[in-house]
Amino acid sequence: MIFLVIIGVCVNGYATWKLSGGKSMNEKMVSRYLIEDVLD
Repeated sequence: MIFLVIIGVCVNGYATWKLSGGKSMNEKMVSRYLIEDVLD
């Protein structure tokens, strides 16, 4: 179970990193949502 949590955090962290340089409002909101998801 812990292994799946680590994979999930890594995938969300990578997606957040890829979207962090976004210029549009949509990309910024998705990035913020993913950060919130990682912190939950």
